[in-house]
Amino acid sequence: MDLLKAKKVAGVEVLLSGSEEIFNVSILEKKKTKIHLIESYDGLTLEQFKEKVDKNIPLLLSMEGKGVLHKNVNYTEGDSSEVLLRKVFPSSNIDEFYVQALSGSMVSVIRRDAFDGLLSQISTAGFFVVGAAIGPFVLERISMLLENNEVNTSSYILKFQEGKMLSFVKKESSLGLKINIGGEQVAEKNIVSFASALTYFVNDTSFFQSDILELVKEDFRQKKKFNVRGAAILAGLFIVFFANYLVFDSLQSSNGKLRTQAGTQSESYKQSEVLKTELEEKTNLQKKLGLSGTSRISYYADCIAASLPEEIQLTKLLVNPVEKKVKEEKEIEYDVNQIVVAGKCRKVIYYNEWKKKLSKMSWVKTISVENYTDTDDKIGEFILRISF
Repeated sequence: MDLLKAKKVAGVEVLLSGSEEIFNVSILEKKKTKIHLIESYDGLTLEQFKEKVDKNIPLLLSMEGKGVLHKNVNYTEGDSSEVLLRKVFPSSNIDEFYVQALSGSMVSVIRRDAFDGLLSQISTAGFFVVGAAIGPFVLERISMLLENNEVNTSSYILKFQEGKMLSFVKKESSLGLKINIGGEQVAEKNIVSFASALTYFVNDTSFFQSDILELVKEDFRQKKKFNVRGAAILAGLFIVFFANYLVFDSLQSSNGKLRTQAGTQSESYKQSEVLKTELEEKTNLQKKLGLSGTSRISYYADCIAASLPEEIQLTKLLVNPVEKKVKEEKEIEYDVNQIVVAGKCRKVIYYNEWKKKLSKMSWVKTISVENYTDTDDKIGEFILRISF
């Protein structure tokens, strides 16, 4: 199982008009081995799209309209994008277009400024686009799931035979039809967006090459990786806190038992003295570690966790750390009223801002930096000591 693979994805058909784009959206979710259509929208403006679609799920675009052209040409598999473009526009410049070859003899092109501008708008709004296609021909990738050989989309009527597209014609108006795809009833305005989303789950999301698109895809992958690591760290911290609670509860329970034994076994002076000694040792240990009375340690740990920005990952949190190496028959020495925090950060500015935020907390007396290094992958590693 790929932990970086999203369980929910949105397919988006964008109808380009030169003024205001129209968005048709299908949101699919994978549960175990089944994929379900959970939401669909059509005719959205960009502002409506921003309101209705979750920014945490990846997007797969299919673009149609102004700046897009489809043409049947003869080409050989393996022809470069530049060769394909010249068969559509003989005197064109490859630096001005993205080229997509699908459906046997079908070549689709879109102006770079149209796609890059659209991608910039969507990325600036906080979305992550992980795949893009030109036109409705993404349907060919899922044609074996279609019950009918003729499919009506928002803009075209396409005909298929044995998984290949035979023809397509422009459609003047919507017929309001629905089609069954893999058990889901999908409206014609959402056919293309549904097919775009479905390709994500079959690892088939690349239809043409774009450096800007690759950067956005990598940003989404890094975000997923960071979230997965963060969840693992939080789980580890929970285990540490729970273990500390068990130790504290055990010490409290032991303390109570020793007090009971000391009161009920007065007839044995020697035994009483032994119990008193044990009680004193454990009580002193509680006081030394700040565990007597109402402990504030959990509160301090919660403050640290709550103040942590997404750009910083904690790898270690020690409360009252051991001062020296533990040796047999020697009392363990603790560095009391101290918290040692270690972790990693993506940029030093996030680390500095977080350190300043910690220093302003009322319970923090001092913060000292024990170590800070930058690794080869530009991830900073640090160790802080907090006195309280």
